[in-house]
Amino acid sequence: MKLSFSKHNIFFILKFLLLFCLFYYGTILVIGLAAPNGHYSEIINRYFNYPLWLRTSLLKGARGLLYIIGYKDVSITDKQVEISRSSVRLVYSCIGYGVMSFWAAFVLANRSSWKRKIFWTLLGLLMIWFVNVLRISFLLLDLYLNNSKFFLKYNHHLLFNIAVYLVIFLLMFLYDRSQRSKKTTLRSPNE
Repeated sequence: MKLSFSKHNIFFILKFLLLFCLFYYGTILVIGLAAPNGHYSEIINRYFNYPLWLRTSLLKGARGLLYIIGYKDVSITDKQVEISRSSVRLVYSCIGYGVMSFWAAFVLANRSSWKRKIFWTLLGLLMIWFVNVLRISFLLLDLYLNNSKFFLKYNHHLLFNIAVYLVIFLLMFLYDRSQRSKKTTLRSPNE
């Protein structure tokens, strides 16, 4: 089997790797600069601390989902969501910035209009966010209801990664399919 790389494929791979590194390591940089120890930056912490905003939205999303299904006594702090004495602490490595970086880099590295790229990037990020909210909610319910620690026993990080990559592969398939159908409809019947 012979592999052939066109200029387009090589350019896509380079753009993807550059964007992924920018998003992934940029997030790590922001986390480091927003931490009170080390090379703290007040400006980064106050105005650009999107990992904190993401963590807060995940905690509030889990609280909202649990509220909808009938758990009214759910509370959150800046790092955790809890019911009674059961709690889930959400550290930065659990907020999903790696898979979000992967998805955003994939879409933005492709050839497409900016409108299309923004739509698909936001759709994917929202779906990854929702899968993470589900994970946090299920983990907390498992701890609260029967203290069985099912998700801890079966490594909830691994389960989350499997679920989220299934979502990403589905999104990649749908994105590629929508790109191909758009190219087909743009061709004239005489071609």
